Amino acid sequence: MNSYPKYQRPNGIPGDNNRFILYHAAGVVTFNNDRTKILVVYPTNGFGGSKFTLPKGRIDPTDQTILDTAKREWYEEVGLPSTLLNFIFDYPIVSIKSATTFAEYFVAQLRVHDDIIKYADPPISEELGFPETEIVTWVLIQDFKSLSRRNKIIVDEMKRLGINCGEERSEQTF
Repeated sequence: MNSYPKYQRPNGIPGDNNRFILYHAAGVVTFNNDRTKILVVYPTNGFGGSKFTLPKGRIDPTDQTILDTAKREWYEEVGLPSTLLNFIFDYPIVSIKSATTFAEYFVAQLRVHDDIIKYADPPISEELGFPETEIVTWVLIQDFKSLSRRNKIIVDEMKRLGINCGEERSEQTF
């Protein structure tokens, strides 16, 4: 796998209405084994009013690449090592800009049986003093799409790239 270039912190990324993006983040879209479900987490503090969201977070100065950020955040929010993941691409498949954050998402499939998630044990955050995640669970892809506009964009982009998302079977598999 080729490595994604070392992250260079921007001085400011223009956002909507001449605002600047304050944060650069990375996350992981994780498929179960038969690619019918996507892993989501329920943030302990209801971050941003979110109910269920993808594991993602801000780049840390210790991260060498944006992929390192995605892997670290997956561990911090899911509580299982990122070595359980098989990344489909070594680069983010979609970037989504919000009012304050520029987030890049990688796609991965779990290498082991889906039931491993019942052993998820998110670590206690040094910053918060409690785990970042309250619940780690699988949702059907069609339910994932309905959770937010961002999720629909992610699934549509995966389909555009030919990633079999389990909704309909195709001959092409990654």
